[in-house]
Amino acid sequence: VDNPKTLGYLFVIVGILNAIGGVLGAVSSLTAEALGIGYAVSAVGGLIAGIIVIVFGVNILKGALTSKNDIFAGMIKVLGITNIISGVFMIIASFMGAGDILSGIIGIVVGIIIFLVGQKIDNGFGKVLWFILVLIFVIAVIGDIVLVIGSFAVLSGLVSAIASLLIDVIGLVYLFDDSIREA
Repeated sequence: VDNPKTLGYLFVIVGILNAIGGVLGAVSSLTAEALGIGYAVSAVGGLIAGIIVIVFGVNILKGALTSKNDIFAGMIKVLGITNIISGVFMIIASFMGAGDILSGIIGIVVGIIIFLVGQKIDNGFGKVLWFILVLIFVIAVIGDIVLVIGSFAVLSGLVSAIASLLIDVIGLVYLFDDSIREA
């Protein structure tokens, strides 16, 4: 957490993993007879999310974000944006018989809330928001672990679940950094 360059590289790696998961998901859904184009469209959301995380990591590496608070707020905003994008692609896929429209809508709403929390963090945040973020990240880490365990049969799901787990662990670790907790 103390070295922005290391964190930048970590975000680039996580973004690459996420993008690979999206590509694998799209390719496997197009080659499997039982799946189809809708699942491929849904997987494109993961690819785009991965690219966004890569760009975020590169921005950290270039020095555009240097303070822990700026990096953490940026990470939260990126999580919000990627949730919105994934939700949009899930809704599009649902019209092709593959996604769940309700999951897409929930993803968009949650993404907007997460993004707004990131905006709030730009100006510092209190103990209540800190506690809520800790709860969210703990739940997310538990959910990611379940996804990793449940995804061993599907490579694309496993890669994406590992990427998500890494991001959520980074967020949780950041929350316990003294300079973030006191912001």
